[in-house]
Amino acid sequence: MKTKTYSIVAVVSLFFLSSVFAKDWQRKSPFTDVRIQHGKIFVEYKGTLYQLEAIEGIKSDKIIEAAQKEFGSRWEKRVIEDIPEVLEAAGATASTNISLSLRELGTEHSTTIKGAEMTEANRQRIMEKRRGH
Repeated sequence: MKTKTYSIVAVVSLFFLSSVFAKDWQRKSPFTDVRIQHGKIFVEYKGTLYQLEAIEGIKSDKIIEAAQKEFGSRWEKRVIEDIPEVLEAAGATASTNISLSLRELGTEHSTTIKGAEMTEANRQRIMEKRRGH
């Protein structure tokens, strides 16, 4: 019985410590909205909707592939809500400031943003939009 109790305490402690010492960039996003349509990722960044070309040099199709491999049937949800974890699965070392390659909708014009800040507030807006608020 003591072994079972110690195991439960160890698991609960590990969970608590992992959430306390979570990486600084987890549960953050540079975007205020993310949508996936026809195999493409569309993002809202600073009030403008773009097609995502790359994050940290990783092309959007590779981001999708990594999400599908790592998260299975929940890949779309994870790309939309948890981009830092998806980036990690794709081999990137995410931080609170990342580089983005974005394509303006309806044009061939691409823009690169260096140092895009990932914030909890941005992720919260994504979550609220998904809940319909």
